[in-house]
Amino acid sequence: FISFGVKIQVTRLICGGLVLAIRINHAISGAIGLVQFLNAVSQISKDPSSAPSPLPVWQRWLLSARNPPYVTCVHNEFEVEENSNSSTEPTILDSPLNLVRKCFFFGAQEIKAIKKYLPPNIPYATKFDLVTALVWRSRTIALQLDPEEFVTLTYAVNVRGKNKPKLPSGYYGNGFVSPAAVSKVNQLCNNSFVYALELVKKAKHQVTEDFIKSAIDYSVLHGKPGYSTLLKDWIVSDASRAGIDDVDFGWGKPIYGGTMDGGPTFNMTVYSQFRNNQGDDVWGVPVCLPVAAMENFQKEMEKMIKGPMDECNKFWHPRIISML
Repeated sequence: FISFGVKIQVTRLICGGLVLAIRINHAISGAIGLVQFLNAVSQISKDPSSAPSPLPVWQRWLLSARNPPYVTCVHNEFEVEENSNSSTEPTILDSPLNLVRKCFFFGAQEIKAIKKYLPPNIPYATKFDLVTALVWRSRTIALQLDPEEFVTLTYAVNVRGKNKPKLPSGYYGNGFVSPAAVSKVNQLCNNSFVYALELVKKAKHQVTEDFIKSAIDYSVLHGKPGYSTLLKDWIVSDASRAGIDDVDFGWGKPIYGGTMDGGPTFNMTVYSQFRNNQGDDVWGVPVCLPVAAMENFQKEMEKMIKGPMDECNKFWHPRIISML
């Protein structure tokens, strides 16, 4: 099935498994809206006489810019080039950079190991904060960049739970903003893991009502600017809690629900829920780096975790829901 901005394909495998692949333009919907659509289809497939719940809402004007638009916050997510000292670094849009992609699994054992780095004054941090800080710091160390260079971590933050703008249940459009953490390479690499963790948490706490409106206005005033395509900068989206792995069309829940190749660009990572060979639910964290940098990254991660990381190069399983 193909329509404007959406492509849906179902593949039946010889073993009896099914692969549901969906390709969707991000201008139409985010991950949560996509899951709402999949759940609506699953409800109708089980009971054609039923109406989807919640009913779809398309009130895009809820996230319109102010009149006149005006920027009130700093938006490092859109100003990466201004933060960069390098004008010659190859980007992911250039010729192939001898890149390799691997997926690393973070389960209860890995999270427990990371928490050992928390000092007494930071008794709690979310799983997202811990994994993101560790991977960002290790990734930057692995790339062996100019110590005076700036690197940026940009990640999506869901705004559906915010009071203003209040997005109704069933809203199908995008409902997130992308704050960014910025650091000099030497500070990120030479300081402890806690330094990176504090930057991640600080960027998340920037997402206020004012920041959301300012980000929308910035996009309007600057012609919908894109995110960095520089390999040194990292973009993260957490789809592990979107519910993709819970969608059931009557065949049972999928073994895996997430992106097919880890992310739409080489400097982007999409976290997905995954079930490993032992049957434990873990996070799949795909990372793409040049071959030499990937070797450095694995060594750094193993040093921090105090043991070999559970990693693989393939996502495939006979029964998969995949969001491209």
